[in-house]
Amino acid sequence: MCGSGYGVVDSHALNGATVYLLYNNGSGKNCVVTMSKYVITQKIKMSAVLQVQGGSSGNDAGDYTAYAGPVRLAAPGTCVIWGGGYGSASWKSGWSHCG
Repeated sequence: MCGSGYGVVDSHALNGATVYLLYNNGSGKNCVVTMSKYVITQKIKMSAVLQVQGGSSGNDAGDYTAYAGPVRLAAPGTCVIWGGGYGSASWKSGWSHCG
């Protein structure tokens, strides 16, 4: 979802979906995607959120069938908050993955 060169750094399970944090060593960018665990035909509220400490933030929220995101931001050498939502469930990290 994020493109070539990204690898999964962390993930967090929600009821019905998983939020993934990925990182690209070449570009120094983080990427967040929330992926549904199920094949669904009706759209459901989903979101992906990424915030860089002392910098920018981004999100993708809407009604989707498979995933929300990707949200990509450069964050070399700094901490991020990342998270997402699926239906009525949502989650957001504290400052983490610094560096």
